[in-house]
Amino acid sequence: MKHFGWVWFFWLILAECMTGQSVTPTASFVLNFDYAGFRHTEHAGYLELYYGFYARLITYEFRDNRYAAWIKLTTRLKRKETGEVLINQDALLPLSAADTTEASFRYTYVSQAGYSVPHGEYILTVLAEDSLSPNRRDSIALPVSVSSFSGTNMSDLELCSSIKESEDRTDAFYKNSMIVVPNPTVVFGVTANPVLFSYAEVYDVEKDSVYSIKISITDSRNKVVKESSKPRSYKVRNAVEVNTLNCTSLPSGRYRYYLILVSSGGKELAKTSKTFFVYNPHLEVPQASSISMKASELAGFSADELADEFRKAQYVATDQEIREQDEIERNPSSQELKPYEVWRYFSIENGVEFVFVDRSGFTDYVLVHSTKRGELRDDSWQRSLR
Repeated sequence: MKHFGWVWFFWLILAECMTGQSVTPTASFVLNFDYAGFRHTEHAGYLELYYGFYARLITYEFRDNRYAAWIKLTTRLKRKETGEVLINQDALLPLSAADTTEASFRYTYVSQAGYSVPHGEYILTVLAEDSLSPNRRDSIALPVSVSSFSGTNMSDLELCSSIKESEDRTDAFYKNSMIVVPNPTVVFGVTANPVLFSYAEVYDVEKDSVYSIKISITDSRNKVVKESSKPRSYKVRNAVEVNTLNCTSLPSGRYRYYLILVSSGGKELAKTSKTFFVYNPHLEVPQASSISMKASELAGFSADELADEFRKAQYVATDQEIREQDEIERNPSSQELKPYEVWRYFSIENGVEFVFVDRSGFTDYVLVHSTKRGELRDDSWQRSLR
């Protein structure tokens, strides 16, 4: 059961009002985006688009005893070969908050849109603009394949912050007797979403036949870190697969989630997968135990600040890029200089660097410079080595 057109869902933040008249963030405005395709008709698929915005990165005005904000969304979908535009949607998303304290602003605003789209290859572009500060904007462009999912198959994988049974058909995220709330940040972990919920649709299975559903989680080196398998028997030819993954024991980093349908004879019948990210600051990242956690991958970011890095990586990374090691340049102390390290990530923003200096001499590395957008930048960081 699919919904056409635009549907919106917000967490309205309830707390005592502040006295200021406006709130202007200092960090960059960020668009979080994800999508999933499902079987629909003989000639068209159903494309769901998921948008997410961090509350504290939006400009607000105080009106009628509340803080109000608006996000202008522009969505375009055009055929890859001909340039024909199939989706040309402009929408204004109103947001409301009673308070702007840090505790309140840990929430994410999430919205969703759904379209019936003919099978084919497309280019999708999304532009999001902070309406009260139009120079604050973010965009994404990526290739999208709308498949027929013919034969025994599985839909794209939708990664969610929550899935629960419901009979409320009026809910924006209702489908197939459930409320399925997407997580467009695809970031999970102890600070935000400790449990990853996954939703997929299974097509053209034999009723009452015995299958297995295999879940495999691989890390950035394509090494399997978690794996499970359980029997499945479906009462209908087209069914729904909902699963959960506890992410609190995974070190911070990038992972790939595989959902595989296997026959009773052990043959792989269908597979779907998606990249996700974990932020668990309480766990040390492997191969970085001798360094302060401030120097480990992702550990210097809050869950909010990870978004700009993550939102594109799952779509632009090739299979080879997913398998690559990034680079760490380690420089020991000398008579004149303190020890320091340069961490390079080639798949982020076309290449970024993080420079950490051991100021105390006791492996207490601190971030002194980064070329990543929105991070601490000090082009004269070398002076901190003396």
